[in-house]
Amino acid sequence: MSAFAIDRQGGELSLRNEIPSCGVHLFVANKESDTIVVFGIDPETGRLTPTGQMLKVPSPVCLKFLAAD
Repeated sequence: MSAFAIDRQGGELSLRNEIPSCGVHLFVANKESDTIVVFGIDPETGRLTPTGQMLKVPSPVCLKFLAAD
C-alpha cells in the first residue's frame, strides 16, 4: 500500500510512505452506497482486481477484523 501527499497548488502527488499489505484481499467500505467491496491483490504487481464479492452494510465507515475462536 502506498500513501501520497497532494501538492495544493500544482496538484502533483509525492510518495510519502510504502507499507507492505501482506494480504491477498483489500476490503473497501463505501459509506454512500452502503457496501463493502472485496478486491484481490496481485502479490507481484499490487494491482487490484474486483472479486465480484459485495456485502450490503448500512453506512460502513470502519472495518475491524477479529480473530475467530
